Amino acid sequence: MQVTIIITLGTSDIQFDPETLKSNGKFAISDSDKTIYSLSNSEIKIPLSQNRNYKTFTLKSCRQGAPTILQHFDQFYPVISFPLALPFIQEIHNNPEVYLKQIVLVCTNQMVPDQMEKDTIYVADVLKQYLMVRFNYPETLFEKLEITENVTDYDYQYINLGSRLENMEGLTQADKILLLPQGGIDQINTTLMLQLLRNYGKKVEIYQTREQQPTRRINFAELYTRDIILDQIALLCQKARYSSAIEILKNHFSNEYNELEGALQVAYSLSKLRINDFEALKKQNYFDILKDIFDKKIFWAPFLQKVFSNDNNAFKVSIAFEKVRFYKKINLADDFVLSLHIFIESFLNHFISETYNIKISEVTNENQFKTIIENNSDEIKKKQKNLLNSYSFFDINRRSVPAMIILAYQKNGNADKIIKFFTKLNQNFKNAELVLDKIRNDLVHNGKSPTNEQFTKLIKIFDEMEKIIADGESLFVYLNNYIEKLINGIKKNRMS
Repeated sequence: MQVTIIITLGTSDIQFDPETLKSNGKFAISDSDKTIYSLSNSEIKIPLSQNRNYKTFTLKSCRQGAPTILQHFDQFYPVISFPLALPFIQEIHNNPEVYLKQIVLVCTNQMVPDQMEKDTIYVADVLKQYLMVRFNYPETLFEKLEITENVTDYDYQYINLGSRLENMEGLTQADKILLLPQGGIDQINTTLMLQLLRNYGKKVEIYQTREQQPTRRINFAELYTRDIILDQIALLCQKARYSSAIEILKNHFSNEYNELEGALQVAYSLSKLRINDFEALKKQNYFDILKDIFDKKIFWAPFLQKVFSNDNNAFKVSIAFEKVRFYKKINLADDFVLSLHIFIESFLNHFISETYNIKISEVTNENQFKTIIENNSDEIKKKQKNLLNSYSFFDINRRSVPAMIILAYQKNGNADKIIKFFTKLNQNFKNAELVLDKIRNDLVHNGKSPTNEQFTKLIKIFDEMEKIIADGESLFVYLNNYIEKLINGIKKNRMS
């Protein structure tokens, strides 16, 4: 596994422990000004500061003190310590499954007079030199990421780090990116963390350490990112964009949330009327949602079960109807038009198939459809006279929606209650109010959405159908509520 380490450096990263200095015997710290000095060379000295409540000391000026350490590195090597970074690196180094791709040291180099003494540009050089000696790492393993301006500006650093991180070879080629944002400046640490997660997602692991405490992985940023992605999935479902929701889930979470993926697959198969896919999903039995849809039949439109004697036909037409209901509910005019057109064709195809005892493939085949018309020509001529406009222009012998309407009409009293609404949407009939075919063709072929007036009229006609066909909760509302329940359950759990 190729791993890249990123460490942000602060003024407390290089430390001196009085006990180590004492046992080494080559350095001492003056009591008066807290300066470390060489007992053998009075020219070697570095001003220090007490490290808060600890017994250790840190560099008073990183810009002044770190170059002195580099200049006399062989002497300082036995006495300097890195209590924040080194335990983290040591643990990774000891892992036989890890191949270190790169170590990125994030440091500041502002050259601003009142800030430059705290800059960590040379701290990075000291740590690099120390690791090269301790672990025999090559110099090519290291990369310095210098922050040179606006170090406390969140907005600037978010944009700056985003552009610098997105194509870094050590990050793009790594299997894992391990971040220790322990030292340095909060604005840099926060924006660095966010941009890594944005660019590299689940490759990123974030760690935390404290002096004299073990390093541990923290997940709050990943949890936050996870929840944003889950919210995006839920939002896509509210627009019936189940395919995109599945793609996002797979891209970010692989096989982590099988039940959620299963529910999304069910919703997708139903939304696309891919019943064969749905049958295959049914056999997997790892989510309860199917029991309500299939076994209890609670979302099969009751009226359609009276129209169709074949359960399979009733189910398929019910699903097509539920799509129209859902797009009406969420006010998506384009999708509503397309799904309404599909529902009408689905209703007529399955009804003619069942009524005339023929396969769907025979209904949809041009030549076989013509045969059906010829076999029922006398009856059809009577219907034409009663139903059609005098200027109706379509060829009854060719398969079309008006031809199917005439073929289906007056074969079943319940079906006629719905078919009469279909006639309102076709210009060939006496009671036509809108031309659905034209609205649909304008949308598909010219990219022209229905006007507000057209959409309103279509809704009004569909509302009348809906009162007859079904009431209660829509199937896709139920599916989305189920998916949202699964998502909320995931959000309540910590990451493994």
